[in-house]
This record gives sequence, C-alpha cells and structure tokens, in this order.
Amino acid sequence: MKNKKRGVMKRIVCAAALLLTTLPVLAAADLTGKWAGSFKSVVNDEKREDEVLYLDLKQTGSELTGRVGPSVELNWPMSKGKVEGTKVTFEVQMSPAGQPGPLMVFALQLVDDHLKGSAKAEFQGTKMTAMIDAQRVRLNLRPESR
Repeated sequence: MKNKKRGVMKRIVCAAALLLTTLPVLAAADLTGKWAGSFKSVVNDEKREDEVLYLDLKQTGSELTGRVGPSVELNWPMSKGKVEGTKVTFEVQMSPAGQPGPLMVFALQLVDDHLKGSAKAEFQGTKMTAMIDAQRVRLNLRPESR
C-alpha cells in the first residue's frame, strides 16, 4: 500500500514539475508592438560602433510580421517570422539607398521582457554578426505636470 501511494505521489510531483516548467512557454507574451534596443555588430572580425535597432512587430499565433531597421524612418519588411514559445526567428532583406543589401537572419529569445539574441549576414564577401537586446517601447500618455 505504501509503495502504491509513493508511486502516485511521484507521478503527481512529476506532473506538477512538468506543468510549472512549460507554463512560461505556453503563456509567452504577444510580441505585437514597437521595440527598440541595441545592435552591437562585428564586421569581418572588427567591432563597430553600437547602433540602435527598431522593430515594429505583429504576431498572429506563431506567425510574426513587421518591419526592422536602424530607425523608425529607415526599416525593411521581415520575412519567415516565427514564434515558438520564447524563441523568435525572422529574416530581413536590407536594401540601403534602394540598392540590394545583405539578408540578415535573426535568432532571438524573449527573456525578462527583452528580445535578446543575434543576427548574422554575409554579403559580397563581408561577414557580419550582431548581438541584440531590445525592449518594448512604452508610451507615456500622462500629461506633463506643471
């Protein structure tokens, strides 16, 4: 009888542990909205000046669409956007000044309300990698106090 109770208790504890570890993935936040953060790049093994990255995202289920670029004014549409739990992947075909540019492949993860991860590209013999850390842009709608 004791062994049977122990077996049932072990199953309950295992089920609870499994549920607690999967809840964060199942309850992943909707990524829809505007995000901004750092874009720290290395081009051909040479560290570049840190830049800003803007993302305007729309999530529908596991599909992610939107625009990404160095500013609100200069950005490009994303393709192949996918959200799987806390993992976020997409590609951006850059075209600076209307000219063909590199295809950037992004692999990010939602961590503590930050999109963190990397982007990689290769174009005309030039290799680039970047580390990304972006946060949702929050609007302050309260009027200024006087």
